[in-house]
Amino acid sequence: MFTQRLFSLLTLDLIGVVTSYLFIVEFAEFQHSALFLGLAIFIILSFNYVSGLYKQLWRFTSFREVQGIFGSYLVSFCSLLVLSTTQLLSIE
Repeated sequence: MFTQRLFSLLTLDLIGVVTSYLFIVEFAEFQHSALFLGLAIFIILSFNYVSGLYKQLWRFTSFREVQGIFGSYLVSFCSLLVLSTTQLLSIE
């Protein structure tokens, strides 16, 4: 199930999510929340896996694949936005 390539892609996405989170905390004066970081990592990695982004590596990406990537990240962003506005995560 977990291959070397899948592990590498998951690791790269994990590094990207944590780096983005640290950038937001540092420069946008976002209050640090370990729960939000954990949910962000889980949501982004699971949506990317479910949408099939980890099935292949592309040398040349078609428009259809770009739509899939955009859709996965749009759903992830909207999910995190909804979670941040509910009482489940009180982010201020």
